[in-house]
Amino acid sequence: MSQPQALGTRVRIEFAQASDPGRDPNKQVNEDSCGYADTRFGHLVVLCDGMGGHYGGREASRTAIATIFEVIDQAPPGTTAALALKAAVEEAGRRVYALGGPPENRGRPGSTVVAMLIGDRGLDVAHVGDSRAYCIRAGQIYPLTRDHSMVQGMIDAGMLTEAEAIGHPDANKITRALGMRPEVEVEVRPEPMEMFPGDIFLQSSDGLTDLVLGVDILGAVRQALASGALPHACNQLVNLANDRGGHDNITVQMVRIVDLVPRASHTIPQAPANAPEPAALRPAPPQETRPMTAVETAKNTSAMQLALPPPVPVPTLLSSGAPASASTAPDAGGLPLPPPSPSSPGFAPVQPTAVDRPVAPSPTVPEQPRLAPFAAQLPLPPPSARYAPPQPTQVSGQGPSPTRPAAEPSPPPSAAPISLAPSVRPTQSGIVYLIIGMSAVIAVLLLLLIWALFLR
Repeated sequence: MSQPQALGTRVRIEFAQASDPGRDPNKQVNEDSCGYADTRFGHLVVLCDGMGGHYGGREASRTAIATIFEVIDQAPPGTTAALALKAAVEEAGRRVYALGGPPENRGRPGSTVVAMLIGDRGLDVAHVGDSRAYCIRAGQIYPLTRDHSMVQGMIDAGMLTEAEAIGHPDANKITRALGMRPEVEVEVRPEPMEMFPGDIFLQSSDGLTDLVLGVDILGAVRQALASGALPHACNQLVNLANDRGGHDNITVQMVRIVDLVPRASHTIPQAPANAPEPAALRPAPPQETRPMTAVETAKNTSAMQLALPPPVPVPTLLSSGAPASASTAPDAGGLPLPPPSPSSPGFAPVQPTAVDRPVAPSPTVPEQPRLAPFAAQLPLPPPSARYAPPQPTQVSGQGPSPTRPAAEPSPPPSAAPISLAPSVRPTQSGIVYLIIGMSAVIAVLLLLLIWALFLR
């Protein structure tokens, strides 16, 4: 674990990463690459998952990550972190596409990418493909990206749940990747996301998320941090994926916010240097003062109590990486999320493996919704229900659903009264009702006959 201090930001972080080829004997060449760099925008953390078979996928991921660091470092002055990140990923897509040779070549190498810039203005996230980013805050985990994949399209359409997507046969088919076309559409957060001390940002390749749900990631991270530091948490997530099969390369990166730059006071943008001072900011002229009477003091005090709103309780978020005095943050339910930024041309590609993942043509799946709901001006959503799908119920008289697990049978009642009456089928009950009705009609007719013969 390291505690880098980026050149372009006063945000202090802890950073760790881990990568493993997995347990598939056919994928022992790790095609994942990951790295960290200091940039003038802040802390830059990038993860790329190569595709195309062994050395083709490894070359694609290494080319992509090196290009992103290079373009970020050479961004022109005045460029925002989000635009620099978007331009870097787009250029990485062009260079990975060039690795495949002429346009008529079909077997082209490719790579997914997820990248974070952590700077003074917040966290910026960009991604292409199915590598993911998460935020862990106040004991909850929130997804910051949405996969560009066929399975994600089925989840969005309500055809699958997150749990049912685990092990799905189409889990390796993505609809967007670097290198598949000369130009790639990069998904970037519309606004930087606000950060707080103690926030943990996590990036991972699909070697983890294909086997582990968000709630499992949260539980493993909390348990690991209770007994160790960030490197231990990264290794625990890698071990968790390997314990569940390890069918692909597994790469995990984690960033914990240690300290943030104090918020600057609000200023008037683009105010002329010699402009007259706004009336609201001018000092009030001196007023004649006189001692207040007891009646006036009581009236003013009661008026102030009526005008002030009731105080809003602000829960605290303890940061395991910062002192308690600097680790308070509002509750996750009413706060927005953060943005990132780093700098430095060096990167640490991890040993890559071969991941042959076909990329489905984008027309077959409707365009995935953008990340506007996660804009920084909006509060954090409550814990996503997609990580806790409701238990299906078993309808009596029907078999279990072919795609969802059947409900567990209810236990037999204890000491229930035993009925000796034979069970009546629906057809038999109809016959019984018919006999009772005919008997009633016959009885009425007999009464009428008796009355007519003897009582008149």
